[in-house]
Amino acid sequence: MKSLPFLLLIACSAPAADTVDKVNAMLKAGTEAGWIVRDSTDANEDLAVLFTSRLKDSKPADFPALISEEILPRDTLALDEDTHLLENIVVSLKQKRVIGRVVPPPSEKFQVYFPNRNHGSLGVLWGPEKDGRRLSLLLYGAKWDSPEVLLIESGGGKFRQASIKPLLDQSTHKFIGGGVVKDLRGVPATDYLISYQPITDPAQPAADSSIKIAFSAEVPKSDVAPSLEGTLTVRLENSAEKLSAKVLKVEPATPQ
Repeated sequence: MKSLPFLLLIACSAPAADTVDKVNAMLKAGTEAGWIVRDSTDANEDLAVLFTSRLKDSKPADFPALISEEILPRDTLALDEDTHLLENIVVSLKQKRVIGRVVPPPSEKFQVYFPNRNHGSLGVLWGPEKDGRRLSLLLYGAKWDSPEVLLIESGGGKFRQASIKPLLDQSTHKFIGGGVVKDLRGVPATDYLISYQPITDPAQPAADSSIKIAFSAEVPKSDVAPSLEGTLTVRLENSAEKLSAKVLKVEPATPQ
């Protein structure tokens, strides 16, 4: 996919912690350890999304100790949920500070993402900064669908989040069942599970609050339901009261 200047996602390497033993020693001592999620860094190589782990009775760090991507969380004590708190957080790499911590949504399907999670993914779309604030998207992925899509607002010393997955699902299901697909072969549109992925569009103005998201929809293990792909154009909005989004357009990847 092509890249947009303000949405360009750049991988960023972290300082090495040398060995798994050293990482485990840090975790046992109560240090919050963090891994940069691949391709989550913004175009300025400043903002990034991290997976972090710390002892449940320890205080969150002002900035976690960054671990090299060569050492996977699964090879350390970081994933021991009996003793450790697992989080996704947004940080400024240049200022070495935590901007906000993602609050786990109530959905039973939501899982904190960590590097190399089986059947898991986390895509990030950084929106433009306006009046000191920035609207961005965190797109969580699983085996069959996206268990969560979070709209986040950062800047001005504040951090807010809101789920827009129900809105995206409703619009996409309506699109699937609205006749764009000539033959669903008797399968209800609401049976489709939908996965959303970040998309970057060079034709999209840097100051525009509208973004594009790719989607793929399928009915798992169905031998008759056709799989579908397309894009959504979504406008991100914020007010003093809440964060919200509006789906402006849903289009198929290819004519049906």
